[in-house]
Amino acid sequence: MAQERILINEVLPGNQGITADSTGRTPDWIEIHNPSSRAVDVKGWRIAMAGRQHVFTSSLTVPARGYRTLWCDGRANKGPDHIAFKLAREGGALLLIAPDGITIADVFSFPAIPANVSIGRLPDGAKTWSFFTMPSPGMRNTSKEGTINGLCATPTVSHDPGRHEGPFELELQADAHAAIRYTLDGTRPTREHGLVYTAPIHIGSNTVVRAIATAPGKLPSERICAAYIIASDLGRSFCLNLAPSDLWGDSTGIYDPGLFNNNTRSGKAWERDGIAQWSSGRTTNVGVRISGSGSRGARKRSFKLHGRDGSDFSFMDSTHVDEGLLRSDAGAQAFLRNTTIEELARGFGLHVAVQPSEAIPLYLNAAYWGLYRWMPAKDGDWLRQRSGAEALDVLEGPAAVALNGNNDHFLRAQDLLLRGAPLDSIEAVIDTESLIDPRVHRSMDGPRRP
Repeated sequence: MAQERILINEVLPGNQGITADSTGRTPDWIEIHNPSSRAVDVKGWRIAMAGRQHVFTSSLTVPARGYRTLWCDGRANKGPDHIAFKLAREGGALLLIAPDGITIADVFSFPAIPANVSIGRLPDGAKTWSFFTMPSPGMRNTSKEGTINGLCATPTVSHDPGRHEGPFELELQADAHAAIRYTLDGTRPTREHGLVYTAPIHIGSNTVVRAIATAPGKLPSERICAAYIIASDLGRSFCLNLAPSDLWGDSTGIYDPGLFNNNTRSGKAWERDGIAQWSSGRTTNVGVRISGSGSRGARKRSFKLHGRDGSDFSFMDSTHVDEGLLRSDAGAQAFLRNTTIEELARGFGLHVAVQPSEAIPLYLNAAYWGLYRWMPAKDGDWLRQRSGAEALDVLEGPAAVALNGNNDHFLRAQDLLLRGAPLDSIEAVIDTESLIDPRVHRSMDGPRRP
């Protein structure tokens, strides 16, 4: 049967902006290939991974000798080519199950893969496979580099990143037959770019070291990125490392005004890859954007960090969210004012959602960038954890623009309030108790009588 010949041909489990769906989003994806001479409708078929499965309930055709890209975003309501689960970055086995719900038409297993690298059959439909540094959803699998079926191990370093006293020699090590390339100027090393490691690196000043290992027939290793700060007593600090062109490039730099007033730009197109490093040496891959409006015109700007690869950040109020703010507060007075307001709200137990913050020195590409406040972003995820609510709407400004959820409940409550409706009808729409500060409410009640 023609149906028995469709198979999983290519998988990208770490899409970080290189392929977009029809809505402009960049979810992970699976490519299905039909090598037969007849088109196949996958309605009734299933695709499963790690106990999760998606049933194709609508018609979706894979053309004869053609391909179909399936977007793994957990948003099946967006169309028949959207899958109800996301791919696991750590890898696993994908199963393609025929309409009888029993017959397994294809199994494709993949390991943990670096971001923006796919794995698939080479050639199309074959049992042999390869990694692809140039993914090709909806097209024939090819590789100018030949078959790549291995990944170089990440180099190791002789000194942990963070604070160090005085100059020292840094040694890098990799697997046998692998070469190491490294940079000291913040740029990303590649097979062709960077210094070839042959001897220990002298570290005598604040330095960001980036390195990869390469070998024939293998993917380059994950890049290491380590900031070394020469200081006798640095205490707790935060290092944020980006490629210089992503900060200062005329057409690409998010911090510099550049050619397009870059520092005022927002959105996914103006997010850059970065690595956040704490003074403990722990590092996290992050997406970095310029944040807010208050600091965009100032010399010292704020940053928003988005955790990558499923990572999140822990904060003092026990929340764990994947977005954090490095807030500059523009100047010393603003820093003092905002910190004071935060302490007052916390100390008096006021019924207001104020992010907890930590004053912390920031090193941007190993250069001291001043004191910042590290805090969670005030978004739906953080507010849900703080409030314990299953769902909520986040609205902004007098126009009640919905940043999360929608403004339907607010507008209905507003209409009821303006019409003088009874309180119980308003409470059926929104939680009115959340609008009242308990301390203020008690003071308005006056002293309690015995």
